[in-house]
Amino acid sequence: MKSALDFHIRLPVEIASRLSLLASERGVSRNLVVQSALEEFLQVGSGKKENAMTLEDLRKDLFEVKRRVVALREDVEIVGELLSFFIYHWIGYTPRLEREERLSLAVEAKERHDRFLNLFARKLATGELSLSAVFGMVGEEKGIVNTDSVTTSADDTPEREGTGS
Repeated sequence: MKSALDFHIRLPVEIASRLSLLASERGVSRNLVVQSALEEFLQVGSGKKENAMTLEDLRKDLFEVKRRVVALREDVEIVGELLSFFIYHWIGYTPRLEREERLSLAVEAKERHDRFLNLFARKLATGELSLSAVFGMVGEEKGIVNTDSVTTSADDTPEREGTGS
């Protein structure tokens, strides 16, 4: 048998009346309402350590996210510099074409660009887009076979994975 400790408290009239009202609505004693409320209060109080651990875990996770964002930002800066370097050299080393050559090449460039954008849109729509996929699309555009996605069938003829031919 559990022993109980007599504990007397003074309550303001407003809280005492709300306590009596709640006890009568639930059909229990005021003592039981106070005990339940006190147990719940003490459980929440002991949960502060759990909340502190959660906040510490959150802090660590946010630090990791920050670290990754900084690394991603550096990667984006490198890609931007690479693109700038490529454009600078392409402009510097590509000879200027005559007007007739430029007009004929512009038509072919537009067709090739449209094909590339269609390939890009398909990859983007299927969620298969990655840097290696983009390089593979460029290879497909130029008629180069990506050796990472080629297998050899029984008769030693290369076939693209996923095409079945």
